[in-house]
Amino acid sequence: MAAPTEDLEVEGVTAFGPPPATEFRYVIELKNRKISLWMEDSAHKTQWYKGDMVEADYVTHANVIPGASKIDYVKYFQGLLDCRLDDSGFVHRSLTALDSDTLRLELNMKLSVFHSTRVATYTFDLHHGSVERIHALETKVRALQAELVRLQSEDVQLPSFLQLEAEEKVGDSEILCWGQAETSALVVSGGDGLIKARRSGVYNFKVVVNSTPTKSTHRVQLVQNGNAFNHPLREYARPMHLGRTERDRVGGNGRRVGSQVRLQSWGHLVPLCC
Repeated sequence: MAAPTEDLEVEGVTAFGPPPATEFRYVIELKNRKISLWMEDSAHKTQWYKGDMVEADYVTHANVIPGASKIDYVKYFQGLLDCRLDDSGFVHRSLTALDSDTLRLELNMKLSVFHSTRVATYTFDLHHGSVERIHALETKVRALQAELVRLQSEDVQLPSFLQLEAEEKVGDSEILCWGQAETSALVVSGGDGLIKARRSGVYNFKVVVNSTPTKSTHRVQLVQNGNAFNHPLREYARPMHLGRTERDRVGGNGRRVGSQVRLQSWGHLVPLCC
């Protein structure tokens, strides 16, 4: 069980019926060994509150959970508000208007103790609450929504693929020189033969090399951060298809293969022709 003296705050969105039932934002806070509960009707922005509850305000001999701390109860209440409502009867929650100023929140769950099952019911009478607390939650939600929009916009700007071509080497080296290109994920300067990953992640790549070898040892390799892949591909006067996995040979023809490589930020891919 969690330590009973810690403070804790949880938040979320709940409903008391299937869609289109009204959703409620909620915050449950444990502070100084007391629990407070805020709720807001998302449709009408009506706010409800029950604060500074000691354990005797929500725990009775009929619903006590042996060994549970105050933090455990906060997490149980969060789970009862967050879980999906179904016909199993394991969890049930309801919200009933007692009068124009009070809502009764009931949370029910089945408890199994020593091969017996009972239903534990937790009751909270909520009154019009502190708007400051709900406004803080709204501000946080709006900030998260704005960040989500920004990330979605950033993802849309990324191309689904980047096609590069190289027709010469870098100086007298064996490194192929790619044409310049730049996206928010990849940078290719063209002068050093590197494909630089700005973002960590898994990249799919496929390389096709068309060449006329001048010697039997002609080969193409792909180097990641200075380490060559284990299976250089050889072909004679035919297009060569480069992948990380060893290719199959059927009648001497190469098979195009798709590959994946995991790169840390500013990882390098270097094609070598030797």
